[in-house]
Amino acid sequence: MNTAWIPPEFTCSARCGDRRPSKVLTLYAGTWWLCTCGASERMPWCDGAHSGTAARPIPLKLSEPRPVRFCGCGRLAGTETQG
Repeated sequence: MNTAWIPPEFTCSARCGDRRPSKVLTLYAGTWWLCTCGASERMPWCDGAHSGTAARPIPLKLSEPRPVRFCGCGRLAGTETQG
């Protein structure tokens, strides 16, 4: 699985320990803002809840639509592959 396009600071490790099921979303091309503060009500997307803190969202830039797997912890787990 090629995960080079995922911002490394937002990549989940398999050791995160989260037992919630992962989910796959197909994201359109463009910039998606990922929450880093953990307070967003729209996880994994930034909703501005970090206001007044040092946390800043991370941009995820996609040049084409992609199916993206999110870990149950809300971080990116990679892309779905065909086959």
